[in-house]
Amino acid sequence: VLLNAYLLFWLSYLFPSLITSDLKLQVNHLAISQYILWDNSLDINSVLDSDQAKHISDVRELVKKVSLFSLGFVVALLLLKKTFKLNLRTAVKYSIFVTAIFIFKSIFFFMPFFIKFHELLFPQGNWQFPSDSVLISLYPEKLWLTFTVILFVLTLAVLLITQTVIKRKVTNT
Repeated sequence: VLLNAYLLFWLSYLFPSLITSDLKLQVNHLAISQYILWDNSLDINSVLDSDQAKHISDVRELVKKVSLFSLGFVVALLLLKKTFKLNLRTAVKYSIFVTAIFIFKSIFFFMPFFIKFHELLFPQGNWQFPSDSVLISLYPEKLWLTFTVILFVLTLAVLLITQTVIKRKVTNT
């Protein structure tokens, strides 16, 4: 999921017209994306008000933590695979099931899903903004719904391909 999120985020950075046709908003999107992805020296206060800037700083910290956790998880999985004789087939099967549930929930119950996601990851409450704010103008609900569905569908596709490869390996050995 994380790699697909990065892929979508980078695509929106490379092609800001995917986000908006408004040139000023594209420039704002590029500045925010650059700040989140790699350059914390940017002054996002010139683009956002203080509440929005604080939220984006929190997003940046969250992205860093999730990245480190994901990297650590993959390394631990690779190191402990033989020790615990992890069954990759079973892990992929459960991952497909969980991803399918997330796709269903994100399509049919997006707003409750979106709200719970933000309440969980931003408990200080700095994730709600007026409809005319820069962040809402740049990233409206429809964009997040589309992004979420694409993210989970890509993840499901990767898992299904992985499952097929594993099945072929098992039958060929």
